[in-house]
Parts: sequence; C-alpha cells; structure tokens
Amino acid sequence: MNDILTKRTYFFIFLSIFLFGVVFLMDIIILKIHPLLEEAPLINVKFIIRTIILLMSALIALLPFLQFKAVNFNADSYFSRNVFNTIIICSLIVSLGFTLMFILNPSGFSKMGLEGNFIEKFSALAFFVCALFFGLLFLKIVKRAPFIYSIANLGFAFLFFLIGMEEVSWFQHTLELETPIAFSNNIQGEMNLHNFATPYFETAYYFGSFVFLIILTFIHNVFGVFKNSKFISTYVPSSLVFFVGSIFISYNYDMWNVSFMQWSFIITLIILLYYLFKNESQYKFIALLCVFALLFSQSFFLLLGDRFVRLWDVTEYKEFFIPLAFMIYSVEILVRTKKDSFK
Repeated sequence: MNDILTKRTYFFIFLSIFLFGVVFLMDIIILKIHPLLEEAPLINVKFIIRTIILLMSALIALLPFLQFKAVNFNADSYFSRNVFNTIIICSLIVSLGFTLMFILNPSGFSKMGLEGNFIEKFSALAFFVCALFFGLLFLKIVKRAPFIYSIANLGFAFLFFLIGMEEVSWFQHTLELETPIAFSNNIQGEMNLHNFATPYFETAYYFGSFVFLIILTFIHNVFGVFKNSKFISTYVPSSLVFFVGSIFISYNYDMWNVSFMQWSFIITLIILLYYLFKNESQYKFIALLCVFALLFSQSFFLLLGDRFVRLWDVTEYKEFFIPLAFMIYSVEILVRTKKDSFK
C-alpha cells in the first residue's frame, strides 16, 4: 500500500467510525429504535441531526483520500471508451426508466418486483452467470496461476451461486416443493436462509456490496492503494463496475432510516462529485450523469414514498442493480486474466 495510508489517515478513519458509532447509539438510546429498523423515513429534528452526523462521518472518512493527488485515474479500464460509456449510459437509462415507472405507475413498479417476476428472475440469473464465469475462470487458470487465485475463484463462484439460489429459494417454487419444517419459521416461510434474519442479511448484503463495488474500487483505482499486491489488484473492480454499481445506492425508502444505507449514499455521492470536479479525471460527463441519476431516483423515492404498494418495493430494484454490477465485474475479470500475467 502506498503513502496515503499514514497515521493521519488512520486517525480520520477512526474518527469517522466513532461518529458512526454515535449515530448507532443514538438510535438505541435517544430515538429508541432498532438500528436496522425498516419503515417509512422519519423526518424530524433528531433525524436531521442524525443525518448531519452521518454526513460529517462520511466527509471525515474520505478527507485523507480527497486531498491527495490521484495516481491511477483512467488506467483501470479493460474495455474501449465507447463500450465503457455505452454500458454505463444504458444502465442509467434503465434506472431512469424504473424511476419513471414508479412515478407514473406505482402498481406496475410493484408488480414487476414481485416474486417470480422479471426483477427477481434477472437477479438470480445474473448471479448464476457470475458463478459460471468464475467457475470457468478457475478451470482456465488453475494450472498456470498461484494456488491462492484458484481459491479466490472458487470462493467467488460459491458465493455468487449461494446468493443466486437464495434469490429463488433453492427453486422451491419452480419445483413446487413444500417448505421443510426446519425452514417453516422464517419470515416468509420459504426454503431459504436469509429470511431467518432478513434485516441482518439484507444490511450485510447491501453494505458489503457497497464496500466492494464502491469503496475498494475508489481507493485503489484512483490512488493505487493496493498496487503492490498483484493478487488484490487482480480482483478489485474497475471504474466501470464502480459507476454501474453506484446506481443501487439510490434505491432506498424503507431502509433510509438505517444508518448504513444513508452513510453509503452520502459516501457514494461525495466520490462521484470527486470524479466530477477533479481536473485529471476523464470521467466528468459520466460522473455528472450518475450524480443526476442518484439524486433524481433517491429524491422521488423519498418524496413519493407513500405511493409504494409494498413498503419494500424499491429494495427489489436495488437487488437488480447489485447483480448487474457483479455480472459486469465477472466479465471484466475474465478479460483481465487474458491480458495479465500471473508471474
């Protein structure tokens, strides 16, 4: 890792975590709500103060990185600029379409996100594609790459396969299987694990995706934080995945009160603004489009949230863009391993 990770940097990160912890305790002690409570956004003085603290935490976390000169702008793309821009713009158009559907036809928005309909089917299929690609990658490089790469590829393949199977409840409905007694007590009475503790699994899934797709990508691809580790660098997503992945951050309503979700949104918006205003960035136009898309979608979801047929409808669409970003990521890793040497 390079000189950006100094004692001063660690101090700012610690201070950011401390402020985040203050919000966490504020939820429990002052607001008397569960930190992972899913309900309509609460708007009052206490919650405004809470959001301000999260904003401070986000700014402090990023400050050590924002003040350094970027060393790796635009050097991480394995696709042509036209392909790069086309993928991102098409993803943003899809997001705009989803948001407009919500505004103009809330019932249609809800229906498309129902179990067994398009959104869920795509989410599962995308993760199965990711698992397939990493499985093929394992077979492709197992004999010519260090063993740790094989472990990583199998790990990714297993993780994506597991998430895909959880999305379709292990094909319970497709095969018309009865719910086993061991699974009958989960929230939806389905044959899956995540519904035993939905708020915890959802938060881990969404926040983990944020850390991987947004944070790791930003600190490495802009500042080269992991440039001295060939292994880590191989698996860090590119800016293409970052921009596509940033879309899911704005799909919040029932989880807007969850501090992890608000903090993720603020962090992502700040990073996009960094891309927009940093002189050496060639992603200014793309960053501008992403900033507009994030603000547009999130604003309407919050302002018109009473139109949701189901309180959690928007999270189904969040789970559309996460696997979309990971599917692009898996293709990217396949392309990257063709061009990179493992020596």
